[in-house]
Amino acid sequence: MMCRRFLGYWLVNQDLMTNLSISIMNKAEVIGTVITAVHISQ
Repeated sequence: MMCRRFLGYWLVNQDLMTNLSISIMNKAEVIGTVITAVHISQ
């Protein structure tokens, strides 16, 4: 029982970590695009 709970917790955490990584990567991409656009416009 304890093992199943731990596994469920771990799976949820994996999901959160994946979503977090994706959102961080998306933000980095947006910031990179903005910085590039600013450099080009100057």
